[in-house]
Amino acid sequence: MSPRRSLGKDFAPPDRSAGLRTMLPPSTTPASTSTTTHDDEPAPGAAPASGNDRRRPDKARPRAERRPESGGLALVVVYLSDSVYLALRSRARSGSRSYTDIALDAVETHLEALRTHWKDDAVPASAAGALFPRRQPNRAYREEPTRQVQLRLQTDAAATLRRVATECQAPSTTALVDQALRRELLDHRHG
Repeated sequence: MSPRRSLGKDFAPPDRSAGLRTMLPPSTTPASTSTTTHDDEPAPGAAPASGNDRRRPDKARPRAERRPESGGLALVVVYLSDSVYLALRSRARSGSRSYTDIALDAVETHLEALRTHWKDDAVPASAAGALFPRRQPNRAYREEPTRQVQLRLQTDAAATLRRVATECQAPSTTALVDQALRRELLDHRHG
């Protein structure tokens, strides 16, 4: 009886970069920081690479090392209610200010009100005389569609915004920014 043939190579993903290696110049990465050479042979003392290890070299570093340095730019993605987004767009067009500036000003202006907004929701109300506790919904019900907005912030400002969302007990940074803009753009129009 013949030995069983390994089917692993038959189902392995194709090496799509094989033809490009001959066209590209040799890697300029110093040999001391690389675990492989440009010929895909393991460097001396490096662990053998498995065929399904597709991590990019920059993904191997711990997350803290990959964060942009202080003073760099960070994109904070938030999802705004449609009515809030339309009011934000209108305000930005009329005053030549960015979405980011308007959003940060709204958070600063309404910070005290935002600190108490979610604290009232923190204690779940149970029905009087209820024998069984009820499960709280994990996701907030949205009464209107949302629009994605990217706020371009300095990394320090992005970290501060996340910290403020945590301090206010907001479910997310999106909820904090949406509520601040709602108070700034929609509630002030009527009052």
